[in-house]
Amino acid sequence: MFKAAGYQGFNFAFIGNVGHYHTPLDNAANVSESSVQHQGDNALAALMALANSPTLRAPAEESVFFDVFARALISWPAQFALPASLAIFALLLAEVIVLLRTGWSAGAPFYGARPE
Repeated sequence: MFKAAGYQGFNFAFIGNVGHYHTPLDNAANVSESSVQHQGDNALAALMALANSPTLRAPAEESVFFDVFARALISWPAQFALPASLAIFALLLAEVIVLLRTGWSAGAPFYGARPE
């Protein structure tokens, strides 16, 4: 998703025991300490290289990124997150008020069912 949008990234992965990935066997008991140390060494080296890079510019502003069903990448400035959340909360509150005024009760069935 991020690659398709033109963003670069890093991919750190273990090699070996791939049958354990994303299964109940994917736990601390089935990983070697040297692999974990190697991952930490690589992550720290990448972090230090980025932090000390003379060509890496800090972003003009912090941003919020998310994808929509792995089809589109959405981003907006972080300062819009609180107003957007408050607007969505206000819409939800308005909907609850309308439902209560039309006779809906918390014990009523959901999925669009209306009281009789």
